[in-house]
Amino acid sequence: MKRALPLLLALAALPTLAGDRTASPGLWESSVQMQMAGMPYPMPPHTSRRCITQEMIDRNEDIPRAQTRTGEECQIGDVHRAGNTASWTLRCSGSHPMQGSGMVTYDSATAYHAQLRMTMQMDGRQMQMTQSIESHRVGDCH
Repeated sequence: MKRALPLLLALAALPTLAGDRTASPGLWESSVQMQMAGMPYPMPPHTSRRCITQEMIDRNEDIPRAQTRTGEECQIGDVHRAGNTASWTLRCSGSHPMQGSGMVTYDSATAYHAQLRMTMQMDGRQMQMTQSIESHRVGDCH
């Protein structure tokens, strides 16, 4: 579980997927609540900040491209956008292979909520994880 946390937090730090409603460039703060099947309680929320530029939005660099602990990049596919929502799939290789999907809904140009569902192979067994993400623009990048 500790090995998966950096990867999962990396996903949450990427705040936007462009749809008909896009995010505003600026400094975004994301709060992530992760739950793993079989755990009696959720992990404490984690908060992170990331600067998003208009160029990043224009190049779709805000679509999650997580890094595994070994530096292998996870592959994003099947990106679908409609109105104020976007969905995608995720597949990671390496010592703890993972696959899953995500969906983001923009509440406005300065706020969104998202959910990621993943299955990871760890120590010879599959583990189910869900991340709930709330993000909002907190100001300009400095």
